[in-house]
Amino acid sequence: MNIRSFFFIAFVTTVIISLTGCVRKKDLLLQLSRDMTKNEVELKMGTPDEIRCPIVTVKGDVIDIWEYRLATLDEEQWSKNFVVTLGCCLLFPPLAFIPAVCMPSALSYDIYFLKFINNFLSQWGRRSDVELPLNHQGSI
Repeated sequence: MNIRSFFFIAFVTTVIISLTGCVRKKDLLLQLSRDMTKNEVELKMGTPDEIRCPIVTVKGDVIDIWEYRLATLDEEQWSKNFVVTLGCCLLFPPLAFIPAVCMPSALSYDIYFLKFINNFLSQWGRRSDVELPLNHQGSI
């Protein structure tokens, strides 16, 4: 195996690992349904990025808010990054990883909120989609 083949294999392996890595995607939201328990949601979505302090309402209901930072793949930016990285890999293999550092990420992230009432999923979505309770300081 020559050096060029080695760098090409290393490049392809890096691309595959980065695309299938530990990035949670918005598609996970499609697996949710109302009245799922916290454990069921955690099995499907993974550990939340942030869990807000529970709030007890006047009626005695316990409201929990979980936050997830979920990614969307920008196909256009991904293809640009791929072409530039492939070009660098073919022209001068040691520079194959420079575009990954210098170019903008093909992933964009949004924060999604999941609202649980008495341990069961009630609502989920972006901040504007979910009725979030206010704590005593006026923020969630």
